[in-house]
Amino acid sequence: LSATTLLLLTFLTQRGIAAEAREAGFAGYLAKPVRHTQLGTAVATALGLEGDGPSAPLAVRPELVDAVPRVRARILLAEDNPVNQKVAVRVLEKLGHRVDVAGNGLEAVEALRKLPYDIVLMDCQMPEMDGYAATAEIRRLEGTARRTPIIAMTANAMQGDRENCLAAGMDDYLSKPVRPESLRGALERWLPRGAPVSAGKADKAEVSVRAEDFDFSLLDEIRALQAEGAQELTSELVDLFFQEIPPRLSAMRQAIAEADGKNLTQAAHAARGGAGNLGATALAALCGRLEGAGRAGHLDGCDQILHQVETAVEEARIALYRYIGRPAPTASILG
Repeated sequence: LSATTLLLLTFLTQRGIAAEAREAGFAGYLAKPVRHTQLGTAVATALGLEGDGPSAPLAVRPELVDAVPRVRARILLAEDNPVNQKVAVRVLEKLGHRVDVAGNGLEAVEALRKLPYDIVLMDCQMPEMDGYAATAEIRRLEGTARRTPIIAMTANAMQGDRENCLAAGMDDYLSKPVRPESLRGALERWLPRGAPVSAGKADKAEVSVRAEDFDFSLLDEIRALQAEGAQELTSELVDLFFQEIPPRLSAMRQAIAEADGKNLTQAAHAARGGAGNLGATALAALCGRLEGAGRAGHLDGCDQILHQVETAVEEARIALYRYIGRPAPTASILG
């Protein structure tokens, strides 16, 4: 098989994966879920066929390895200045992230009570509660179950500010005015594996489906692959996913109860793949958190994450069946 051209399919998008893939002998890699247009281009490029016709010689194209889709994270910006808010939000959204804004420390703490953000950008000087006090309260609420990366932003830029921020429980420090390249660098440092888009908590009795938690363009592409007159492929895939998810949830629940990291990793990985391929991005992200926790052997707090997974499954059930134009099965399908 030494002459076989290899492409790596992976959920991982952290820095360094390109070099590792190249050293292992891969011509390139694609981050899941893979769009069919990306797959076609990647295969053609890896085989040296793109633009040269079918007679082109086989050739490995290592530069393909670096073509990684941009990561989307959910970010909380704690900033009281309206101008600074607008500038930061514009930069973050241009980088592909989703941003919520808190106008002071109290609002930031309340936002973290409701949603598990991937990262927090914390202004140090704010009314009501400053960034130092807000960070201390966030760390108290999190305990040992979770540590959200908090990046301080301060206009003082005085000697000792960085040390004060770190001592308050913050993880990094940016001086104002925050430049886009500095902000990008800080996010890359604290989102090393490409942070998943987190999903918030919701009451199962009143499930509110958030449009931003789904990428229906993936299902549009699947639908475009159907042969005319054939059974709708999207409908078949959605049915299959919701047939498979109940035993996956049971396996995750049992693994967490038995502190079995290996089985948690396997079940969460399988659920993550199915959710990602159907465009249920928030659900896939939550499963990814469980997968990572299982792989690391740190299962503290996983029961709370599993509760969020179960809620996200219910949201996906409603949204995906609405998309394919069929009544959703009853919630009992989830066990």
